[in-house]
Amino acid sequence: MEEKTEEEIEREHKRWRKINEDKKNTKEVAK
Repeated sequence: MEEKTEEEIEREHKRWRKINEDKKNTKEVAK
């Protein structure tokens, strides 16, 4: 397993946060 730098981890967290927010927004719109 390769080591991830702090920067890479941070970037991934931001990406997941965005994906989760997009999902939430989609649910809101679907109502």
